[in-house]
Amino acid sequence: MKIIADKILLKERLQSTIIKLKDRKEDDKNKTMFVVTYGAIISALTTILIGLSSYISSYSIYFNIAALFSSASITVIHSWDKLFSHKKLWLLEAQIYRELKELEEDIEHLEKTGNLHQDFLNQCYDRYKQIIKKWNTDWLEMRNSE
Repeated sequence: MKIIADKILLKERLQSTIIKLKDRKEDDKNKTMFVVTYGAIISALTTILIGLSSYISSYSIYFNIAALFSSASITVIHSWDKLFSHKKLWLLEAQIYRELKELEEDIEHLEKTGNLHQDFLNQCYDRYKQIIKKWNTDWLEMRNSE
């Protein structure tokens, strides 16, 4: 069945998807940055605590306990990140975001030049559906490969 695309509806859905995706992309980027930064800082802190425990023997037990908790927190954070794969999501969302923005720009150019005929509009709608389908397929493949 051939669908005759509606310009207003397509532009609204495209804009809505872009806005939501941009927020998700930024959220996953921030979570990725947190995991990487937290891991680096806490790893360094753990090393320092272990080192201090040999130099300041009167507080050795406290340094060792703190090192134990800090290293355990790294395990928890990295397990959480492995479960949700924020970096992979961020990269996937960035790719899909770029494709949707290109589609949006193409529609704008076709509108400005007066060339947004029904055939082109239908092609744009098909592209939109293909981008969303690709996003879902890639997301499922990413989840199944974990």
